Amino acid sequence: MEKYMQTLLKKIGEIQKKQTIKQTEGSRRGENFNVFNVLGLWSEEVKLHSAMLAELLNPEGSHGCGEAFLKIFIEKVLKIEIIDATNLLSKSVTTTEYYISRINNEGTEGGRIDILIDIPRESGIPSLIIENKIYAGDQSNQLLRYYKFAKTKYHSSENFKILYLTLWGSCASTISTGKDFSFDYTRISYAKNIIKWLEQCASFAYDKPKVRETIIQYKHLLTQITEYSGLKIIKLLKKSLHKMNI
Repeated sequence: MEKYMQTLLKKIGEIQKKQTIKQTEGSRRGENFNVFNVLGLWSEEVKLHSAMLAELLNPEGSHGCGEAFLKIFIEKVLKIEIIDATNLLSKSVTTTEYYISRINNEGTEGGRIDILIDIPRESGIPSLIIENKIYAGDQSNQLLRYYKFAKTKYHSSENFKILYLTLWGSCASTISTGKDFSFDYTRISYAKNIIKWLEQCASFAYDKPKVRETIIQYKHLLTQITEYSGLKIIKLLKKSLHKMNI
């Protein structure tokens, strides 16, 4: 056991060293310059992350790419096949901070949805309810409240999908779902799903340099955030192992 832990500690040290070298080299090339960091927005879930994602997923967004980014998201992130629904996707309505209603006394209804993408039902593609969690903790019955709202609005669970978006694809706590929850939600992550999706969006927008470069800057920001968070975890683990005298 001790030998295994020593090997683990050695690997952690190697990963930490590689990440440090990568960050140093990136800094020399100017890759750490990022307008979102300069403006102090990197941790702003509503003002930056939800707003950016919603704008890209909005067929009427200022990016001028129509429903293309939404289509890529549905096909590549959610793995849902789109069959002759492109024209209907263009009619989707994207809203941030969608107000359901005032939270009731029991805390089981109401609230605001981070991002709601209302997709025409005749497209055969479910509408999307996105709960965006980078640093904020779960709120009481949050996903449960969104599920109850969606069941009323869309009638069938086949007509909507709840997405729980975190840095690493974490599960929602029972604080958010309720202890005896019986509904489904899909976990997606910035580290794996969103960064890859942004790469695909940037490639699609090859002929729109302002759009492409903004997407690339945002992708670089997410890479910095996930790598920084990963290093913090590594440092904490290394510290814990040292405390165990391993």
